[in-house]
Amino acid sequence: MVDITTEKVNGSPVRGFFGQAAEVTGDAIELAELQVRLAKADAANAVRIAVIPLAVIATSGVVLLASLPVLLFAIAGFVVRLSGISAELAQLLVSAFAAGFATVATAVAVRYLKSALQAFGRSAEELQYNLKWLKTIFRSSNSQ
Repeated sequence: MVDITTEKVNGSPVRGFFGQAAEVTGDAIELAELQVRLAKADAANAVRIAVIPLAVIATSGVVLLASLPVLLFAIAGFVVRLSGISAELAQLLVSAFAAGFATVATAVAVRYLKSALQAFGRSAEELQYNLKWLKTIFRSSNSQ
């Protein structure tokens, strides 16, 4: 990495400054490249973690949509026979229970999906460290 000092290159402090500035710029570009690589790795990791929850959500949605009407009417029919309440009330109760269950299942899946996005915390933390380092370099060069 760059060592900020005031040195004369070929008798000129200006040339020394430009040489150091070029080194700092090179280090900044290298840090940017490393940051991009880290972000790519975090993105790949997030996708890998998110695949299963997304597949569960998609599969659950398809199965629920395909079987829900028949299943709910059948359950409502059993409720009518067992309790003697009206068919409409039984259908309302059964569909409300099914909607509550689906809501809970979706909330759990979304929770797992959010955890997949936490992989980007590593990139953000590393970016903060790199920016702090660059600020230190530029501030120390301005004070000399």
